[in-house]
Amino acid sequence: MKTGAIITAAGMPAHMPDYDPTIRMGDTSVIKKIIITLKKAGVEPIVIVTGYRAQNVEKHLAHMGVVFLRNEEYMQNDMLHAVCIGIDYLKQECERVFVIPADIPLFTSISLDLLMEGKKSAICPVYNGKPGHPILLKNDLFEDILCYQGSNGLWGAVTSTGHELEYLDVDDVGVLLELDSQEDFDRLRQIYANRRDPLRYGIQLKIGRNELVFGPGILQFLELVDRTGSMQTACRQMNISYSKGLKMIGLAEKETGLALLERHAGGSEGGVSFLTADGRNFIKKYVCMRGELEERAETLFQQYFGEPDRTEEKQK
Repeated sequence: MKTGAIITAAGMPAHMPDYDPTIRMGDTSVIKKIIITLKKAGVEPIVIVTGYRAQNVEKHLAHMGVVFLRNEEYMQNDMLHAVCIGIDYLKQECERVFVIPADIPLFTSISLDLLMEGKKSAICPVYNGKPGHPILLKNDLFEDILCYQGSNGLWGAVTSTGHELEYLDVDDVGVLLELDSQEDFDRLRQIYANRRDPLRYGIQLKIGRNELVFGPGILQFLELVDRTGSMQTACRQMNISYSKGLKMIGLAEKETGLALLERHAGGSEGGVSFLTADGRNFIKKYVCMRGELEERAETLFQQYFGEPDRTEEKQK
């Protein structure tokens, strides 16, 4: 079951006017911590819905393999509108999605794993009797949420469907820790400083002849072009310039010896582009090889570094 995520980073903070999610928290930023935790639990694709200080957020995350969607009317709309932008984008690709505000960074991957074991259409973590985030929504809710016209936000959209909301107890105070004031931020910084996350690893497959240019970046670019039919749109969603997109595809085609995209110029969006049969086949082989490498890497990681610690240090 493919699980994606929507991080809502569009709204203007009410109580911390100078806050944005790129602010540092220890050795990383608030929003990068959220993305790292999601990826650790195998959650992808990850959509960031931006609005307030959008360029700052998108530039900060440009190399993390996420997709950027703009909420241009963030001043007039609530969080539900941002969630709907993400759901509309992911509804054909994911069976379920996590919804996470960009100001709740300290939930753990263990909590995500527990939520993914839930049975209902909407699953909410609970710590000491209090509900928190992230919320997991399954695809039988998507259309009802997109059509909701009420005024009670995401909770109203979920409960109006008649589906039962499942509450799961987690041993994770991070599901409640929201950055709503400077005092909250100081507290989260202290908690993060006292917490020791377990080791993790990452592997990156790159392919080429002279230059190893076909890797995660060009893969994401090609998949987005295939999805949207537009190189311009793919570049916007990755926060890269159109000239960089052209350079990436040019190098990839040179090094693979294949025409990966068929491009037809013209129009406000720069024409229409789509994967060639060779491009689709190359991507399929790349993804399969990467999957096998990741499986073997997990075995080797456990062999050389011991069983990964699945009990992240309890937060105080």
